[in-house]
Amino acid sequence: MPDTTDPEFGSPDWELATSLQTIRDTKDRTLGFEVRDAVARRYERLHRQAFHGSRFTATPAEVDAHLRTVLAEDTYLRYQQAIGNAAVTEAVAEIREETERLKAHQVLEPDKFRPCRDAADQIDPAQGGGPWPGKIVQIGEQR
Repeated sequence: MPDTTDPEFGSPDWELATSLQTIRDTKDRTLGFEVRDAVARRYERLHRQAFHGSRFTATPAEVDAHLRTVLAEDTYLRYQQAIGNAAVTEAVAEIREETERLKAHQVLEPDKFRPCRDAADQIDPAQGGGPWPGKIVQIGEQR
């Protein structure tokens, strides 16, 4: 009966250790080799799942953790900045569109147009704003 209180329970390493112990306990060497080969295939599959999870099941924190292990810090920051700049560019476009819409419907007072436009220009990466973020953001960190 497996120890389900073990913190490693269900992990690929736990699966491998348990399976190897089963092989050691097997008296029939022929059966042991068959089991060993099956265990090796299962471990390889579990290892792929654990470290290269499905793109459909990985959480943002898991993706973040994986990218931190495979990318240099400066490369990872540039990757986050590409995403951040795209998000800011989208927000800037929405600010400008909403400002123009309100201006066209004469809802926004004329002295409010410029501050909205200036704020959008200040943060717009195409206008020299950013980069966004300025430092690496750890996904899931408390703010």
